[in-house]
Amino acid sequence: MKFDVRNISELAHVARFIKTNYFDESVHIFFNGSIGAGKTSLASLLVNNFKHVDLTSSSYSLVNIFEGCPFVIHCDFYRTQWSSEFFELEIYPIISGYHFLFLEWVKPQVLESSITTLSVKIDVCSFDSRTIEVTRLS
Repeated sequence: MKFDVRNISELAHVARFIKTNYFDESVHIFFNGSIGAGKTSLASLLVNNFKHVDLTSSSYSLVNIFEGCPFVIHCDFYRTQWSSEFFELEIYPIISGYHFLFLEWVKPQVLESSITTLSVKIDVCSFDSRTIEVTRLS
């Protein structure tokens, strides 16, 4: 599904679409786009109804964990490279039950076949215009 976004209320519409269609169970979401495209803003809108604090850019820390239901893990690989070994050693052991795993700057891939996986690609068209493509991988 593609969305043309020109303001925060239209970005909130994309978040509602994702929540409505995919948040009944655990989900892994890969966010990709240039710096300042809105990856973290969209991720924050996705969790703001679950009593989590607003997510902030985690570019300076690799993994941020937010306890609660759902359990939210927000990873930003801008300053380092993703590896399946990192997932197996650092992320996989801490996820269980109902959770959301948000990964920025990582090539979309299915990490667990039993978990819904989404790719969210954000293209900057102009200063105030974005095209967001949401694709289900599994």
